[in-house]
Amino acid sequence: MSKTVLVVEDSALFQKAYTAALASYTGDSLEVLYASNGEEAIAQVEQRPAIDLIVLDVNMPVMDGPAFLERLRRDYPSLDIPVMFSSTRAYAMRDKIGDTMGVVAYLQKPFAPRELHALLDKIWT
Repeated sequence: MSKTVLVVEDSALFQKAYTAALASYTGDSLEVLYASNGEEAIAQVEQRPAIDLIVLDVNMPVMDGPAFLERLRRDYPSLDIPVMFSSTRAYAMRDKIGDTMGVVAYLQKPFAPRELHALLDKIWT
């Protein structure tokens, strides 16, 4: 089964890290979409609402992760897309946000591919 993942990340370095980590995932085959900020991510969601997971950076220009998530849940309530927050402060975000607004996991950057793979397995099994 194929799944679609939207990675919302402004760092080119971390976009490359996600590309490599997601390409080596041995679970479902993945189609990976990218956005550099929350505003671009909203456009992606409007074009492709059948997204299976959003990996969301917290700190980005234009529209940050929390603002994107708030807008996604407010403007597209019928889309129940799980969200994984990813940040150098992911654990602080977990303490602040918890399991609200569809946040299903937190990934601390920098990350090892196996950490991301384990979270994907947990989300999709």
